[in-house]
Amino acid sequence: GGNTVSGLSDYLNYIAPSLTLQPVLPTVNGINSTEHWDVIVSNASNNSSASNTWISLQSLSGNINVISVTNLSTSVTITPVGGIYQLGAYAFNTSKTYRIEFSYNTCTFDSLVMYAGWDCSGYPASVAAYPCTPKKTTLYLNPQPAELQIQVTGPARSVIGLCDTTGFEVIFNSVQIASCYNLISNAILPSGLAVVPGTSEAIYPTTSGWSSIADPTVTGQNN
Repeated sequence: GGNTVSGLSDYLNYIAPSLTLQPVLPTVNGINSTEHWDVIVSNASNNSSASNTWISLQSLSGNINVISVTNLSTSVTITPVGGIYQLGAYAFNTSKTYRIEFSYNTCTFDSLVMYAGWDCSGYPASVAAYPCTPKKTTLYLNPQPAELQIQVTGPARSVIGLCDTTGFEVIFNSVQIASCYNLISNAILPSGLAVVPGTSEAIYPTTSGWSSIADPTVTGQNN
């Protein structure tokens, strides 16, 4: 006879964490110079925690600049390391909302790509170095139009005496949805007129008081 050896096999069924990305509003209208997206990052697994959870944000056009990423429940701003925002461990059935504040330099429709992942061994050095396929969502920016209208009022009287002084007002009206920034105005003075030093003022908002501003630089005059 001989010896008979019987073997038993055990099977391991691993259930990985399940990260999801859900923008509160996928498309944000660009009205001010800085805007924000709110994104819910969740671990939808019922029994597996996600270690070293991270997100990364990439502007393919280069026209969107991320200013900050903040956990809205703790008000903690996260500093990226090599473009990776380290969110820590995510327990199962956990959701957190992050605010992505950004500035932009475009007047056309644009987008920001958001990646997310996790790893037991640590954070990746970059999205490209992540050994798995990251979760991905796209955040959209729809810049709104801005337009100025200018109205000049004055002088207060129709006849100005020789060597006399008078005043003019230049009124800027923003007539579209988006705000206007860094306003610049060019004026050509008639020959013989000059700006009286120290008399330039501005008021904004119109419910506030007048405040002194630098005198304009005269670059030319009409003859």
